[in-house]
Amino acid sequence: KKIGDALPSPDQLIERSSDQSTQILDRNGNLLYTVYGDENREFIPLDKVPEHTKKALLAAEDAEFYQHKGLDYFGIMKAFFQNLKGGKVVRGGSTLTQQLGKEAYDRTLSRKIKEALITMQVEQTFTKDEILQMYMNEVFLGGVNYGFQAAANSYFGKNVSELTLAESALIAGLIQSPSNYAPIFGAMPEMAKVRQNYVLDQLEQKQRIFGVSKEDIESARDEELVYKSSRIDIKSPHFVFYVKGLLEEE
Repeated sequence: KKIGDALPSPDQLIERSSDQSTQILDRNGNLLYTVYGDENREFIPLDKVPEHTKKALLAAEDAEFYQHKGLDYFGIMKAFFQNLKGGKVVRGGSTLTQQLGKEAYDRTLSRKIKEALITMQVEQTFTKDEILQMYMNEVFLGGVNYGFQAAANSYFGKNVSELTLAESALIAGLIQSPSNYAPIFGAMPEMAKVRQNYVLDQLEQKQRIFGVSKEDIESARDEELVYKSSRIDIKSPHFVFYVKGLLEEE
């Protein structure tokens, strides 16, 4: 059986219906309450994402994203030798495109081959902006939050379009280990700031790629982050719980 026969279509990345949150609005369209189950997701189109937020993500995960064809060959070779030395698959070397499709496979060499083939298919099917948009709406960011919009609301009480460079760098830094590093929900929340500084360091070191000024980076380092209270405020609670009850009946 050909290995290609076992690969899902890259179209599944767009077609699959991610569980999105349900929002209860008043008659004027103002948000009263958000209802979600195991996954909090809120879609955001790429054109609503600030440039500094995109750059923070790429600095954290894949600086050469717009230059490569989906595979980081240097990273793959480095991973190969580390895996050979360790006698097992211990390192990934994954680009953003690879990360989109890798959840379906076990951490094995066979899975890495399938992942590489999927990556090439995805890069041939979608534009870089489409891939980046999918990633920003799919990536796990701690707690029950999937995607940058959900994370921005959960941690800072604002939309992605309102994020500062400092806030963007903090959220991007969580991707490596969101269950541990998330500032409110993580097991090691003090690491959120450490990871934020790592992302800002990457932006500074790769100024040739990202074009973020040293002044902006220093301002981001000095910015005091204000996290959203973990207490849940409900506007118009009687109406909200009435609607929530109707939803549960349905």
